[in-house]
Amino acid sequence: MEQCSEPDADGRQVCFGKSTPAPKGKAPHASEKAGAAAATAGVEWCNTDFESILATRFIQCDVRTVPVIIRMDGVPQAVADFMFLRMLELDGQNTFTEHLTIEPAQQIPLAFREINFVGWNHLCETSCTPQEQPVTAWKGKPWWVPGEMHSATLTTPFSWDTSLASTDYRFKPDIQIDANILPADGKIRPFQTGYQWSLDYDGGTEDLDRIRCDTPQETLRRGRLRAVCSSTSRPRTRSTRRRSRKPPLTRG
Repeated sequence: MEQCSEPDADGRQVCFGKSTPAPKGKAPHASEKAGAAAATAGVEWCNTDFESILATRFIQCDVRTVPVIIRMDGVPQAVADFMFLRMLELDGQNTFTEHLTIEPAQQIPLAFREINFVGWNHLCETSCTPQEQPVTAWKGKPWWVPGEMHSATLTTPFSWDTSLASTDYRFKPDIQIDANILPADGKIRPFQTGYQWSLDYDGGTEDLDRIRCDTPQETLRRGRLRAVCSSTSRPRTRSTRRRSRKPPLTRG
């Protein structure tokens, strides 16, 4: 779904449009962009320069093209496409990590003066705690003006309560991103809007980032409590373009 600011007195607003879905049936090839490559180090198949939805038992990867739109009375005036890459990396124990990379998919139109991602908030269910990072934690600055094509990556760890034995949790980590978007027509104050990951799933992929974490009873009998996290969804591969590298899919 589109996520928009309120229109101003002139009928103008900004929106994050619905992301481009990833067509079925083909595996991705790796992007050559250095920023995304650094964020997905060791997981080459996650670093694609087009839409893809990929998963193994311990790694989940969602790459989206998300348009930033300036509208007047509901009619688009300018569109800047961004690539959002979100990788959830599970360590098989009591933590997991989100790597979020944002970069322009093409040159930003001159109708924009600046697109600035100014805030972020992670969500998770009871017993799951995101460790929010300061703005200085971004690798690459999270704002762009026309002519800039750099990447920006934010890494956020999550932890969860492992104090109870024989406990099974289902977590669905989410992120809200706030942006200030300034048109290039002399407007002094930027439009403010946001993008929430869970509000923009492609059909049938809503459970991709659902995570199961548990504390098996048998580990308590051995004198120590061992926490385990893994993906709950059957891994799948959905993407575009020709085959290059493919993640090792688990079965079950």
